[in-house]
Amino acid sequence: AAGGAETAAAPAVMNAATASPVGGTPASAGLSLLATAAAVAAAKPSAEFRAMDSNSDGVVSSSEHEAYARKMFDLMDSNHDGRITVAEVDASVGKVTGHAAGARGMNAAQKIRKRDVNADGIISRTEYAMGAAAKFQQMDVNSNGELTQQELDAGS
Repeated sequence: AAGGAETAAAPAVMNAATASPVGGTPASAGLSLLATAAAVAAAKPSAEFRAMDSNSDGVVSSSEHEAYARKMFDLMDSNHDGRITVAEVDASVGKVTGHAAGARGMNAAQKIRKRDVNADGIISRTEYAMGAAAKFQQMDVNSNGELTQQELDAGS
């Protein structure tokens, strides 16, 4: 070094995922840490996924999805008559989604029409189950009979 002064080498920045040195500037180290944090967050199952995955094996089988759909139907069917009306969907939004209804997404009438096979303005238990099964098949992009968190996220 100039003038006889020693220059201390910067400590190596380590990649938390691989425990190997990360080359480059401190900015690249920050980006590497952000990427690692994003990967960890993506791997963590959502509350909805954990609720569906009743045996905690990290995937949601068709039978687990079916059981979860029955639970959601029962939550919305406040008078327990085996049918869901627009009023019941509206009243159950917070219980089902965990948050208040917002401008995003479909309103209750649209949700009813989407699954109302016989167009009578209500959803029967059978119509709801058929819709849930079709949704499962749509989300199961690799057709292995199981949903991952990524498939659930992509299909929601």
